[in-house]
Amino acid sequence: MNIKDRINQVIKSENKTLKELAVILDVPYQSMHNYLRGDRKISVDFLEKLFTQLGINSNWLLTGHGEERINKTERHSSTKTHTNTINSTLSEQSASLKSIADNNQSIYSNIPIYDINVSAGSGSFVENEEQAGVLSLSDTYLRNELNISPKDAIIIFVTGDSMEPTLRSGDPILIDKSINAVIADGIYVLRVDDVVHVKRVQKKIDGSIKIISDNNIYEPFVFDKISNVDINIIGRVVLNIKKM
Repeated sequence: MNIKDRINQVIKSENKTLKELAVILDVPYQSMHNYLRGDRKISVDFLEKLFTQLGINSNWLLTGHGEERINKTERHSSTKTHTNTINSTLSEQSASLKSIADNNQSIYSNIPIYDINVSAGSGSFVENEEQAGVLSLSDTYLRNELNISPKDAIIIFVTGDSMEPTLRSGDPILIDKSINAVIADGIYVLRVDDVVHVKRVQKKIDGSIKIISDNNIYEPFVFDKISNVDINIIGRVVLNIKKM
């Protein structure tokens, strides 16, 4: 059993929902969710809050040794031996975890999530919308697996059925906003006049652009250089977050 497993055990024994426990500990719900999924390194601050708020034995929490909880009498005891034992364990483990957390800052990035849907709706640029949250993703994964710089990554949502079965309504998608032209066939977020779409896009030899819906009940359409249509590429879709 590791630290994450022991925290899961605490949550079950408290008989609280994740959101309720997040409020008690004064920890963002998304952080709690990321901790339990293993998407984010557990911080020293979070571990200390579990100890001070819920009486979790720091020695058990950090090493797996000893009892899970310390009762209030013991917790507030002025016994020097007990205090020294707890402080010593917490100090040693905190130093180690602080080092991990510091290192973690350089390899994880908080990717902004915008509460805007694509395939229908207004054509405002996505970053003009209010940020709804963040998702912490590994820089190594972003750069090496997805070939995207963390600073160029944003997350928005799909609406409608035009890209089924590849993308379904409500799916969160990771966008590379640095790509503002059709550099290769792929799925892009684009604004056609005043409507934002997520579509498969092909650039033809004659310079025209073919816009395709993966759902074959929708006909593709082609825009050439003389089409009186304003087309802007907002970014390229690099990942359906739901399929991670």
